[in-house]
Amino acid sequence: MVPGWMRNLAQETGLNCSEKRGVIYGEYNGCRVTVHMNQQQRRVFVQFWTKESGQYPTGEKLADFLAAYPQQNTQVQSAQTQGNAAILVLKLSSAKKTGAAVKAAVTDTADFLRRNGYVSCCEQCGTEEGLSTYVVNGGVTVRCSACYQQLQEGLHAAKQEIKARRGNMFTGVIGSFVGALIGVIVWVIIYQMGYVAGLAGLVLAVCALKGYELLGGKLNAGGLAISCVIAVVMAFVAHNVGFGLIIYQEIGKEIGATVFESIRLIPDFLSLSGEISGAYVQDLVIGYLLMIVAAVPTIIGMYRSKNLLMTMEQLPDVA
Repeated sequence: MVPGWMRNLAQETGLNCSEKRGVIYGEYNGCRVTVHMNQQQRRVFVQFWTKESGQYPTGEKLADFLAAYPQQNTQVQSAQTQGNAAILVLKLSSAKKTGAAVKAAVTDTADFLRRNGYVSCCEQCGTEEGLSTYVVNGGVTVRCSACYQQLQEGLHAAKQEIKARRGNMFTGVIGSFVGALIGVIVWVIIYQMGYVAGLAGLVLAVCALKGYELLGGKLNAGGLAISCVIAVVMAFVAHNVGFGLIIYQEIGKEIGATVFESIRLIPDFLSLSGEISGAYVQDLVIGYLLMIVAAVPTIIGMYRSKNLLMTMEQLPDVA
């Protein structure tokens, strides 16, 4: 989704706008540029894909221009070169202020590049011919057709290698269980501090997945499902251990019960009053909800990353 200020910027500069991918892109003043936003980080990224042409050997260096530019445009948090790219990172504020700052960054940088003999080029090989803008796994890049084809072929080969790799479900389950134990420890520690934190659920789920991958050899769909089930079960175990420790600290010591005996007393304590059972259920439900909110996006990202489930798309150069 593209916000209004980005649509306005595309119209004012003659750039293309991809509503689907949330990016504006194309040529401005003869320079290849892309603009996209990261809402979670509250950042806007302006990227030029460029190199020196060699026609102006005494021209001002791009790195020097970018180093000084944040003093001119205070919305710019950082500006630097990275390979064949000039990257300006701006903080996201009000629509009017952000739009004006991004437009200034685009126009000022493009003017500098033109004055000092810089030309647009492929991010990977530096060629100036056959350039297009691509979205690769959420990131934006400018490449020539040959380099993009090479990227596609490399991705296909890597996927085939992963597909051919044999996994071991038995050792994977063991690894997932051992990994989940780390999350149980974190959960119990946080619970003893009087909190129910999504971080503990995140650690538990990630460790279960990582454990399956390390000992199982690969994280396939079956391994993902098994690890998620283990994570859910171990979250219940962690909650009961944490609750049992509270019983031990409050009552168990006085009656001479051990930690394990205190955990076994949980059903008896839950039957004593609705208030106790209500608190137990409430903390468990909150724990699961926070676990889902914190862990699900990370789990999906891990699975897609490990199996190279990348989105690759060429954006049309039609204004």
